[in-house]
Amino acid sequence: MFPNAGIKHLVGPTTDHKPILLDTHFENNNINKPFCFEAMWVRDPECEEVVDQTWRKKFLGSHGFNLMRKISHTGFLLSKWNKTSFGQTKTKIQELER
Repeated sequence: MFPNAGIKHLVGPTTDHKPILLDTHFENNNINKPFCFEAMWVRDPECEEVVDQTWRKKFLGSHGFNLMRKISHTGFLLSKWNKTSFGQTKTKIQELER
């Protein structure tokens, strides 16, 4: 009924509650989902290899910038690895529950 409607999760800097904004003129321009670490990953030995690979990488910049880049790149590589190793786990779980 409302093809241009969508929601945005806003940041709540002083609380763990996040406000939701309903946008009636929503433009889905390259919105990235936030990174979520899955506990099941630690049971797979490849997870540690992905993390080690990222933390051995050298980035140019200050120590703080280097740390930020390593954390960001680790999340990116873990998400990519998750798709190839596990696939769409949430969809599979929902199908099994049904």
